[in-house]
Amino acid sequence: STLRWSRRDGIFSLTQASNWPYDPNISFVVKTATPADMTLHFRIPAWTRGASLTLNGKRWEGQVTPGQFCAVNRTWKDGDRVELELPLVARLEAIDSQHPNTVAIMRGPLVLFALKPLQTSPMPSFGRNALLNLQQVSQREWQVRSGDTSYRLVPFTEVGSEPYTTYVRVI
Repeated sequence: STLRWSRRDGIFSLTQASNWPYDPNISFVVKTATPADMTLHFRIPAWTRGASLTLNGKRWEGQVTPGQFCAVNRTWKDGDRVELELPLVARLEAIDSQHPNTVAIMRGPLVLFALKPLQTSPMPSFGRNALLNLQQVSQREWQVRSGDTSYRLVPFTEVGSEPYTTYVRVI
């Protein structure tokens, strides 16, 4: 996607290229006819750990803090490139404080839905480590094992007509 705006000294655009939220890397390229002094703010989600930003191939020395914006103030030139990496680590979010072992499985900003095999009812409990160490089997599918059975996990946009659950029990 491209964001363009006019300034007194010309047109400035910032083009974003990514496959986020399935890939942790997001690229931004500046297009400007004349150098532009300004601050660009990049949001660093609170859930991420180990986020990093590079500017024209060099690691940014400023703050890259989860839950805050990373402000990059400089004179931007045509072709400047920003690479933002937001690691997509699996985490578990409890349904509420009274039920800490009933959790949604998150990967970055995505909620992963457990697809229920037709022969299995109800959904079994999973080990916490198994859920946190999901195995990615394709760009939009993960799996986790419980006993001898593998369960597929997908974002909601990939759920078809299969039965699914948002929350699972951890043991």
